[in-house]
Amino acid sequence: GMGVLMPLAIVVAFEAWRGRTGTRRRPLIAAAVLFLVPVCAWGFARWSIDGFAFLAKLWTGEVARVTSPVETHTGTPLFYFNVLLKYQYEWLIAATMSLFVMRPWTRTWLSALRLRPQSSSGMALLISWAAITLLIPTVMQTKTTWYLNPFYPAFAVCVALMLVRAFERAAMLQRRGLAAALLAVVVIAFGAVEGRIIWDAN
Repeated sequence: GMGVLMPLAIVVAFEAWRGRTGTRRRPLIAAAVLFLVPVCAWGFARWSIDGFAFLAKLWTGEVARVTSPVETHTGTPLFYFNVLLKYQYEWLIAATMSLFVMRPWTRTWLSALRLRPQSSSGMALLISWAAITLLIPTVMQTKTTWYLNPFYPAFAVCVALMLVRAFERAAMLQRRGLAAALLAVVVIAFGAVEGRIIWDAN
C-alpha cells in the first residue's frame, strides 16, 4: 500500500507545488493508464483465484498499520527524528555546520537551498519527495526504522546541496579557514559512516 501511496502523494504534491497541472494533462493521463492497467490485471487475476479473501486481508492489513501499532511497533511523532539522530548524526552535524558557514547570508534551511515557488522542477520534486516520505511514516501508528528508507535519498541530496552552498559562501568570502573546517567536518562524517558500516559488517 505504501509503495503506491507514497509515489502517488509525491506526484500530487509536486504538481500542486508547480501549479501547472493543465499543461501536463497528457503525461499524467498516460502515467495513470500505465499504472492502472498492470495493477487492475493483477487484481483481477488474484480475485479469480479466491475472490476477495486475499485482497481483503491485504487491505485490512495496510489499514491496520496506519490506524494502530502492529506487533507493538509503537512510537511518538518524534520517532523518525530520533532515528535520524541515531543513524545519521554525522550528516546532521555536517548540515548544521553548513548553516553556520552560510550565516547571515541565509537564515533558514529553505533559503539555503534557494527554494522558492518559482524554483526549478528539480527542487520542487526534491521538497515533495522529502516531505511526503517523512510525513506519511510519521502519521502512521506503526513505527519501524526501515519505513524511513524512501526518505534517505532526498535527505542525502538536501545535505549535499547545503554543503555546496556553504562552500560557495566560504569561497565568496575568501574564508579559507572556514572552508577547511567545513571540509574537515565532511571528511570526518564520511569516515565515521564508513567505519560504522565496516564495524557492523564484522
